[in-house]
Amino acid sequence: MKDPKKLLKTKDRKEMWKEAKEILNKINKSLDISEAYVIGSYASNKKRPCDVDIAIVTKVKNRPKNSAWPIDIVIIPENENKDKILQDINKWMKNRYKKSTEIIKIK
Repeated sequence: MKDPKKLLKTKDRKEMWKEAKEILNKINKSLDISEAYVIGSYASNKKRPCDVDIAIVTKVKNRPKNSAWPIDIVIIPENENKDKILQDINKWMKNRYKKSTEIIKIK
């Protein structure tokens, strides 16, 4: 993974990218990433974005070209902020979709 040098102008951004890059390298070992893009607020001029949004393109094996669907994955650190982050996601979902939307735990 290349570093997005023009986005690493502050200490916070450098620290966020360092952690994101470690996770991306681990994911790359399992998913075979062919391309990755920095997107969202981290790709903007915002001094301290909340997170690093990444779009990953991965090879899909043994499937016809049009049968694979994209998925969104949010990776949350297991720390004291986990519940707050989940609450923020839940509020965003209710705002974006409808009041009956909820987070459903699957593991």
